[in-house]
Amino acid sequence: TQFPETRESLIVQVKDPSNRDAWGQFVDIYRPVIHRIAVARGLQDADAQDLTQQVLMAVASSIGRWERTGDATRFRHWLRRVARNAIINAVIDVRRIRLRVGCATNSKIEFSLLPKVD
Repeated sequence: TQFPETRESLIVQVKDPSNRDAWGQFVDIYRPVIHRIAVARGLQDADAQDLTQQVLMAVASSIGRWERTGDATRFRHWLRRVARNAIINAVIDVRRIRLRVGCATNSKIEFSLLPKVD
């Protein structure tokens, strides 16, 4: 899997936005994973960096509402959906810009390559 398992204790800790140590660990684990997926989906490095930051900010603003509701509920699935949605939005934005400026609409980013949500 592209997303590693996350320790339950780390998830509890990052729900506290002031816990810098926990957020440091979280970012160390997930920043490279999110960036790698964005690049693999066709984003240029700078765009992938921006997208990674957006995903991490989205996680920070909504992690307090995430709850494990059963054995099948996995944090990594939720995080994968957050990253996938951000990539889709980035692709849509790129296509809109290209349409506005009259560039070719063919993008090397392929929706079929986006991570599947389990």
